[in-house]
Amino acid sequence: MKLILSTCLALVSVTAYAQDTMQHPAHGDGADKHAAGVDMRGDHAMGFSHETSRHHFGLLPDGGIIQVEALSDTDTATRDQIRQHLMHIAAMFNGGNFDIPMFIHGTVPPGVPTMKEKHAEITYSYAPLERGGVVKITTHDPVALKAVHDFLEFQIADHRTGDSAEHSPTAPSVEVKVPAYDVVVIKPNRSGSRAISADTGEDTYTATNVSLKMMMQNAYDTKIDLIHELTGWADSARFDVQAKIVESNAAVIAKLTPEQRRSMLRQLLEERFQLKVHKQIETLPVYEMTIAKGGLKLKEVEPPKLDSELDAHKTLDGVERGNMKMGSTQLIAHDVGLSLLTSVLSHQLHRTVLDKTALRGKYDLVLNWSTDDPSVSTESSAPILFTALEEQMGLKLQPAKGEVETLIVDHVEQPREN
Repeated sequence: MKLILSTCLALVSVTAYAQDTMQHPAHGDGADKHAAGVDMRGDHAMGFSHETSRHHFGLLPDGGIIQVEALSDTDTATRDQIRQHLMHIAAMFNGGNFDIPMFIHGTVPPGVPTMKEKHAEITYSYAPLERGGVVKITTHDPVALKAVHDFLEFQIADHRTGDSAEHSPTAPSVEVKVPAYDVVVIKPNRSGSRAISADTGEDTYTATNVSLKMMMQNAYDTKIDLIHELTGWADSARFDVQAKIVESNAAVIAKLTPEQRRSMLRQLLEERFQLKVHKQIETLPVYEMTIAKGGLKLKEVEPPKLDSELDAHKTLDGVERGNMKMGSTQLIAHDVGLSLLTSVLSHQLHRTVLDKTALRGKYDLVLNWSTDDPSVSTESSAPILFTALEEQMGLKLQPAKGEVETLIVDHVEQPREN
């Protein structure tokens, strides 16, 4: 069954702009001016810059792919915006709505009329990638397939991606063969302790007093509150886990990315807990982070000077560039994007926080707040989190509804004997 999600109110202006652009096409420098317009409208519609991302389009025997990734491994803000955009267009396309590509290209792309007419015969499936995401397009209707291929060929040409318009026999592989943990020992932990630890070494994974949900949070790169249908022992039992790669290639292990290491933990959970899950896009309560009426109180950090080693190693209260330290009621981060702040806020508030500020710079973040948890010591003068955010950073959280990726547990069993 296709999931048709509500579209953003911003689409009203997008649609109007697209219609106006189609009625009044650009004149002047021809192809160069058109390409600049595609880039400009694309940045506006997608929420991230074409200069920090890369598009790929591929034609397949049963459809094709739309793949977008951030250029930098450390650009998590662009990565998150890409994922949000691709989730959104997958939902829109499934409903037969192609306003966004019409707006970006200033015309009705080839294939779109037929794709609208036959949208019930075409499936658009979103999946995250390490630096972005991909939408897989599938159809078994020959007329719809030709329309999809016409659409993708146009995308390749108009976005100037350099991708081949030839049909690939299979989808580009996004999975990389990685090692598996050869020796795994899982034991129940009935200590009742509140102390929890988890550590991923070069060729080991060690966790103490963790729940299955905690391990899933790490393995699937999600938040605990977005893991659904996990009840009973699976939600409450605690375990000690020791895992090791016995036969390993040191060079391969040293180059493993965070996502590849997460895939190793997923395989462990699938084999030992018989865990089966699927991802689902849901419309849930969220907070939208915007700039408060009093204006932004954060100052953008200037990049370190290339010829200054001292400048490159400056710290903020002992925190190095690109890092943070976190307490129960304090956050200090140095030279980071706002995606880090939304992640922290989402964890604190147990609700997804979406960045709607359109700020793409790097900032120093210092935030102090109070809590009503009696077990946490805090400064009596510190305000609550919502007030602290507005007073100290000039940012505001507004309740809203938004598209959120959730993890649904389909099956799980007690871990097998060691």
